[in-house]
Amino acid sequence: MLLSKKKSLDNLNALDEAYEMMVKMFYDYAQKMDLSETDTQEIKDMIDEVYMEKKREYFYEDKIGAINDKIKKITSILDTSSEKKKQNRNFLYYKNKSHSVSYE
Repeated sequence: MLLSKKKSLDNLNALDEAYEMMVKMFYDYAQKMDLSETDTQEIKDMIDEVYMEKKREYFYEDKIGAINDKIKKITSILDTSSEKKKQNRNFLYYKNKSHSVSYE
């Protein structure tokens, strides 16, 4: 879980850095090419949309990973618990069986 959290944070940090660099480079390009305010804003909106989509994706991957880890732990506990119950049932069965056999 900790490794997943660190990887997720690394991905988000890298994404943030890439976004900042992309916006800066785009504004420099727009200035050099003398793009209109409308064109600049449209392209900036597209960059923002892709950035937010990717950020959402990383966020959901992190949350789903955490939920998946919890489900695995719960399943493991339940499996262990049901295995103990099964062993106890077998023990009681054999105890009763041997008891009944001894009376025969």
